[in-house]
Amino acid sequence: MSSSSSPQSPPLSQSSVPSTPTLVSSPPLPSSQAPPAPPPPEQQSLRASLLAMPLPRSNSAPRFDASQPKSVGRFFEDLELAFERAGITDDALRKRLTFHYIPIEVEDLWRLLPEASTTSEASFDDFKMAVIALYPEYIYRRMFSFAHLERLVREWRVRCIDNLDDYGRFYRSFVAIAGVLRQKGALTPTQEARLFRVALSSSRMLEAVDCRLERLAACSSRFVLTRERVHEVVLSVLA
Repeated sequence: MSSSSSPQSPPLSQSSVPSTPTLVSSPPLPSSQAPPAPPPPEQQSLRASLLAMPLPRSNSAPRFDASQPKSVGRFFEDLELAFERAGITDDALRKRLTFHYIPIEVEDLWRLLPEASTTSEASFDDFKMAVIALYPEYIYRRMFSFAHLERLVREWRVRCIDNLDDYGRFYRSFVAIAGVLRQKGALTPTQEARLFRVALSSSRMLEAVDCRLERLAACSSRFVLTRERVHEVVLSVLA
């Protein structure tokens, strides 16, 4: 029995063979930008220090009033305290920041000083002393001597303090000079009280003042005559 051959499929033509799909490369997706590098540690530290400084013209900011030249010392005390709290030690930066806390007209004057330049070799202390030299009122206040207080006492002794207005003017001048002398150790409380009373020696109220002081002394064995005690009695007499 002859085996029958199975019918063979006709050969496939080249065109009938499915071609392998060509892969089309898609355009590269845009890569996301890398985050910016953080600033160097020294810049971060500087930024933190500047942020720790009080804002100019804020309630806590150091202030200098040109109409009160004697306040220049207090201004620099407050400014240096702010620098210390913020950790700012660089002299050039301290000079630059100083000008943020003063009026424009004052800034124009202070910038004329050679020590104000941030490129000069002058330190911040040099700059501060050059500024203070512009205000002799402040320098004079720091140079008070015992002779200044005696002169003030003589002047008011002659003028006779008999009313509250005159007493107020004398009292403020006396305390300003005596306070400086006591800080320098050039005036004792006993000397201060004695001179304070001497200034009242030509006043019509001296008898009443002495009488009340004697009564106070008689009431306490620990009574000590001080300028503050005399001041309290004078106010009670003038009231």
